[in-house]
Amino acid sequence: MGEAIIYVEEARERRGKGGATRDSGIWFWTGDTARFVEYGGHRRAEEFARDAGLPLALWGEPYGYPGVPKDAPKATVERCIAEAEERARRRSG
Repeated sequence: MGEAIIYVEEARERRGKGGATRDSGIWFWTGDTARFVEYGGHRRAEEFARDAGLPLALWGEPYGYPGVPKDAPKATVERCIAEAEERARRRSG
């Protein structure tokens, strides 16, 4: 599986305050490992992926992938990227 940009969105409950806070970041998948690029939102991740000509994979609890890609098995990251490529094909087809 090739390279991809991975947008990580983690939702966490705020203690004693209700609601949730979101930490988000942008990662680069090299084909073997994930490297953190920067903190940023979904739009920034879309721009980054578009400019790099890479698929944008969605990661985090809201998408069924808890934690961060760096700590996940390679097969899990590849499955997430395959889902991103399929989403892109459906949109363009």
